[in-house]
Amino acid sequence: MSKNKKIIIGILIAVLLIISVVVVYKVIEKSVTNRVDFNFKVDNNSSIPVDTVNNKEKLDTQILEKIAKNLQDIMAEEIKDEQENPQILITEGWIRIFNKEKYKKIISIGKPAMKPLYYILYKS
Repeated sequence: MSKNKKIIIGILIAVLLIISVVVVYKVIEKSVTNRVDFNFKVDNNSSIPVDTVNNKEKLDTQILEKIAKNLQDIMAEEIKDEQENPQILITEGWIRIFNKEKYKKIISIGKPAMKPLYYILYKS
């Protein structure tokens, strides 16, 4: 099979997966919101909704720096690998990151990593 056909098949599979996820989400959303006992209310407990994210004093800066460094190292490695071998995206996909040692170090931190990870995601 030629390189172009593999790329097209990969794109089609990705599109089908996205469509499937959207359809499943909509079906679940409809079944949940159509329940008789559905009563969902969000209370704003703060005048600034994201004050817990913006308050860096509550973050463990050592863990934040460790996580940020590991994530940056992982991304640098992946970018280098993808530039050297573009086929890696199709053959191994993005899930190959889960096998990286630095990813496992982040996961091994456990619960103390939750707030710094959320902070990194929110700020990115």
